[in-house]
Amino acid sequence: MIRTVTGIHNVQITQNETIFELPFNGESRTYFSMLVPVAGFEFLSETPITIQGNGILGLVSFAFDEPLISNQTLIYAALAGRSLTFMYDGRAEDDHPYIGTSDSRFAAVTTLYKVFPNGTVRVRPSRDTAFSYYFPSLDDAPVFGTDRRILNLRIAWYDLTAKFRIKFPASIHFLSNDSTETTTTELSPTMEDVEITVTTSNKRILKENWWLIVNISASFSIISGLISGFLIYQMLRLDINIGLATKSATLTPEASSGIDLPEEQHNESLRLSASFEPQPHPQSNPTMPSSDTVI
Repeated sequence: MIRTVTGIHNVQITQNETIFELPFNGESRTYFSMLVPVAGFEFLSETPITIQGNGILGLVSFAFDEPLISNQTLIYAALAGRSLTFMYDGRAEDDHPYIGTSDSRFAAVTTLYKVFPNGTVRVRPSRDTAFSYYFPSLDDAPVFGTDRRILNLRIAWYDLTAKFRIKFPASIHFLSNDSTETTTTELSPTMEDVEITVTTSNKRILKENWWLIVNISASFSIISGLISGFLIYQMLRLDINIGLATKSATLTPEASSGIDLPEEQHNESLRLSASFEPQPHPQSNPTMPSSDTVI
């Protein structure tokens, strides 16, 4: 499973560590996710010296999906039977920043690195003149459980004179990169599987937006109905007034003078005409979509 996730075929799992073997030139298939303790962790790089004398042993590059962290490329060089680590800074000169030296307490040529919670990486034991390099901050990394963080790492290696080994302790676990909502987590070295369900909120957001559109559409329909009713009423009044004016014009002076309209009735007619306004239609609340509506 770890081989499939990382794309690194030479992986060994023991009770104490997970070992990635890096042969000569290559890279991991893609980013793979590591579960690391938020308090920090240590890892080892084993760099056998097979060359005669001093010289470059090869380069190992750590890349992360964190845009603020550039690729951290390490240069390994042999000097007096020990492996020295330098930070490649893009220059052609040979004075790259010195990171640290392999630890003579190990049987093989091995360098011990300590990753701190703020992402700083230093060789242990450290020297005052040594530089640091950086992983993403564990404090700001995605949370997993109560005391773990997720680091998405990609490893590449170039021109190695022998097979290097990167060793992570048993406290480091690895996640599969499944694209489904249910993710199978492989915990090395026990190889236990844990099901993690990730629920997205896309449907809920779409429902909220759809409900907003329904509210706006319903309100627009009600307002349009009121305006249409008012315009129809005005057209009817105009048609009635034109009809009355036409009939009045056809009457003879004698006939028109014979029509008596009492003063009080005439004033009451004017008051009714002036006070009439179209009454708004009763508004009804739009129907709220059910929670299981799929848009």
